[in-house]
Amino acid sequence: MANPRPLQGKVICITGAAQGIGKATAQYLAARGATLSLADLTFEKGSAVVSGEVGSDGLPGLQSMQMNVDVCDPETVKAWIEATVEKFGRLDGCVNNAVKHAEFFELMLYLPGVLPRRFASITEVELDDWNQVINVNLTGCFTCLKYELQHIVDEGSIVNISSTAGLRGAPNMPAYVASKHGVVGLTKAAAHEGSARKIRVNAICPAPIRTAMNDRLAEEGFYPEGQVLPNLLISRTGEPEEVAASIAFFLSDETKFHTAVIHPVDGGLMK
Repeated sequence: MANPRPLQGKVICITGAAQGIGKATAQYLAARGATLSLADLTFEKGSAVVSGEVGSDGLPGLQSMQMNVDVCDPETVKAWIEATVEKFGRLDGCVNNAVKHAEFFELMLYLPGVLPRRFASITEVELDDWNQVINVNLTGCFTCLKYELQHIVDEGSIVNISSTAGLRGAPNMPAYVASKHGVVGLTKAAAHEGSARKIRVNAICPAPIRTAMNDRLAEEGFYPEGQVLPNLLISRTGEPEEVAASIAFFLSDETKFHTAVIHPVDGGLMK
């Protein structure tokens, strides 16, 4: 019989945990017994990401903490990881999920089909927008890895969230594409460095997933009905919980021989 709580006893930290894939992952891991340390720039005041939200009976015995963390600020990342280990005594797994997509930031201010200022080609993109995306998506991932690798237990597991944009090119989103390709390379580098302690480092590459951001993009015509993801073998957007399931798999003891894996969760987009 399968263990209903395969992550029982594991302490796992998650960035970008207040919404979208990060929040779904926190709830999915909590339901499977994980102890969680959750980070994001801001959390909704007075609310807990996982407390009482998973299952009709809540989560008896759930242990978790939340902390406001800017992944672009090494000192806050360092303080968060150290606080996690101080509170729970160990660190078994990490999910590096914080993300920024500056090219889409102002999309909702424009008519469908009209490129906003920040949705721009390489020749048009503002350097400040480029730097913001690279700093969060790539440098932020690096900063988290830097401190996670100092504290994670031997045979621990780290999952970085890249994107199918990290596996292929796309126009008018150069910073996002470059940052997510960078996460793929950083994942492979970290897997080599963690190998002496049998630390696994893998990456998940989602196709567009049904999150608040993507729902707004669809409403504004960025993903027109009938044209959305025409190359998907499974012709729908993915759900955050489907990404969370893959993340949980890579964090579990069932993947002790998996490292430097770049795993699409994409409905067949990268076929």
